[in-house]
Amino acid sequence: MKKFVWTPNYSVNNEGLDEQHRILIHLMNEFYSYHQTGQTLQAKIFLQRLTAFTGKHFRDEEELMYRSGYPRFSVHKRSHQELLKILESLEKKYLQEQSYEVAGKLTSFLKVWLMRHILGSDKEYMPYLNKSLKIAG
Repeated sequence: MKKFVWTPNYSVNNEGLDEQHRILIHLMNEFYSYHQTGQTLQAKIFLQRLTAFTGKHFRDEEELMYRSGYPRFSVHKRSHQELLKILESLEKKYLQEQSYEVAGKLTSFLKVWLMRHILGSDKEYMPYLNKSLKIAG
């Protein structure tokens, strides 16, 4: 799998969320890199960090969306819950097996999901967050 590289087109015009997206990408890349080089202990650590940080990021993002009055908040939150459920399931499977199949499936799934989610539904809340921030500032 090619490394997932952050580019400016992934920006949601919120430095805090952009930084969290960069961290998610970094953690995913590190997990896969450690797995590929046979460093399964490090891979497990980065996978657990990735799962924990994903939950934190979703909570932070949901708080901002809720406060901004984003009308599709509940739909967006459901997509977060679905991803987290799949990620936790794949994490559990990887921790049991440490197989290349599971690592590849997990990383490919996350890469595609993150690209689609950031470029799709995350971009949809940008105007609401920007409007909310202007009112607050």
